[in-house]
Amino acid sequence: ERRQNNVIYYPMYHPAAALHQQSLRQTIEADMLKIPSILARAEEVKEEESKPQQLSMF
Repeated sequence: ERRQNNVIYYPMYHPAAALHQQSLRQTIEADMLKIPSILARAEEVKEEESKPQQLSMF
């Protein structure tokens, strides 16, 4: 996982690669299982960044 300019990059094999190379199946499955936690962390960062500032009317 890599972050740059508020974008998360998570390089992984295309799932179809496991059809051609069975040795990649476990790697691809492990990568897929990490996606929910990466998305959860990204959502936390997004919420922290997007909290609006309360402005005074006077």
